[in-house]
Amino acid sequence: EPIVFISAFASGEKAGIHAFRFDADKGKLKPLNRTVGVSSPFFIVLSPDRRFLYSIDEFGGKDNFVAAFRIKGRDGHLQPINRQNTGGKASCYIDVDPTGQSVLVANYSSGNVASLPVTNEGSLGEAASFFQHSGSSIDPQRQTGPNAHCFVVSPNGKHALAADLGIDKIMIYTLDSAQAKVAPNVAQPFVKFTPGSGPRHLTFHPNGKLVYVINELANTITVFDWNPTDGTLKEKQTIATLPKDFTGKSYTADLKITPDGKHLYGTNRGHDSLASFRISDDGTLSLLTIQP
Repeated sequence: EPIVFISAFASGEKAGIHAFRFDADKGKLKPLNRTVGVSSPFFIVLSPDRRFLYSIDEFGGKDNFVAAFRIKGRDGHLQPINRQNTGGKASCYIDVDPTGQSVLVANYSSGNVASLPVTNEGSLGEAASFFQHSGSSIDPQRQTGPNAHCFVVSPNGKHALAADLGIDKIMIYTLDSAQAKVAPNVAQPFVKFTPGSGPRHLTFHPNGKLVYVINELANTITVFDWNPTDGTLKEKQTIATLPKDFTGKSYTADLKITPDGKHLYGTNRGHDSLASFRISDDGTLSLLTIQP
């Protein structure tokens, strides 16, 4: 029975990271533990070996941090290790590379990304690299400047992709895990979206050859062929997440792919629904249902 960690996005006494035991047969969660001492955790991620948990700390504060915790035993207890400044504002996403040596952070309001080294015992070092995005796009409220919304490591750990909602781009970086350093990808430093798309989150297909990006402002998902060798993207499809007859305001948020690579799900906020898609052999999507 696995443990599930859930962040309580709040400040003060209401903040924390909750641990639950998950009964997959019954679909039930049983409360185990609550870790305090972290403010507005927002986004959390586990290390590949499941020994450590990393959380955004003080999202929206004067300074934003990543906090490192050691997972103790099987009761969901988290032991604080240390924390490091992200160098940006509204730190909203973190990821860990497959070796567990690098933690990557996207900073939304300041529109930049950073990478931090990890020791063998899970502690975080100061940022080893930092890149500021620039530009804007057509939405007068949401796209007046860069807004890095996620920073995702490729399955082979050689690259990292940052979706920037404010400039309608996926920024492509190379990753040196041993040094915890990222650098702009020479073969293709970025891919640009249709103006007003607002790319928010992305995920890799389990086969390591496809990338799916959910676009918050356009309420669409874009499919790319991914070359894991040189780190290049080639667009092949864009599909809507909303019903054709919907006329209200809605914005997408996250997307998840099943471990077998056969289905993908995207969330709609406003329409308040979950769009589910079948993934064909070539990676393209076909809509199955939009569930309230």
